[in-house]
Amino acid sequence: MKRKHFGLLLVCLFGAAALASIRAEGAEKRVKGSGVAETDPRPVSDVRQVSVHGIGTLTVEIGTTESLTIEADDNILPYIQVKQNGAAWEIGPTRDASLEPQTPIHYRLRVTRLDALTLSGATKAELKPLPHVAEFDLSLSGATSAQFAEIDADTLKVNASGASRVEINAGSVKQQTIHLSGASRYRAFALRSETASIHGSGTSNVEITATRELNVDASGVTQVHYKGAPPVVKSDTSGVSSVKAAR
Repeated sequence: MKRKHFGLLLVCLFGAAALASIRAEGAEKRVKGSGVAETDPRPVSDVRQVSVHGIGTLTVEIGTTESLTIEADDNILPYIQVKQNGAAWEIGPTRDASLEPQTPIHYRLRVTRLDALTLSGATKAELKPLPHVAEFDLSLSGATSAQFAEIDADTLKVNASGASRVEINAGSVKQQTIHLSGASRYRAFALRSETASIHGSGTSNVEITATRELNVDASGVTQVHYKGAPPVVKSDTSGVSSVKAAR
């Protein structure tokens, strides 16, 4: 019971810190949403990596063309910027504004492929099945969450901190490497992998499937539950961390 209360406290603290940071990072202007919803298309091309900060929900789907539309209050839309650096795109509020939306901010992105996703602040992402890539990189911090319908890759790398949440509902990878800290949670029983390496600290919680080899380095109150009956399981734990086969 103490472990659950401690984890809940960390989630609240990280969430409050993430929301505070949205307003503190050089914010000069407070913008309260009008309540009048509007949709704004923004031009994008050659998208391979996406980073979303601040607040809002990102929906990603795969298609033969690329597009981005933003749904928000009409007076908030001018304070949402989309910046390109090669194949990397950054989406979120301008750094000089503190947004208080009345209409939920929603980013709808269509791409032909995606190799990397970064979320920070109080953002979340919902991704439809992704096409095969050699490597997919996922990075989350703050009070963020990412839900994948399906991932297909040779290698999956995940770095999650704060009160981040990751859920993967289907797919397969040859290898996945997971780094979790804070009160992060990684739910991926449905993602089949041959080998998996987990580095967890704080009150992290991991659900994973590996069929050949599982390596775990865990500290704090980290809990790892695994499926796949891997013949090789190596674990180095400290604190009250645990590594257990799931029923």
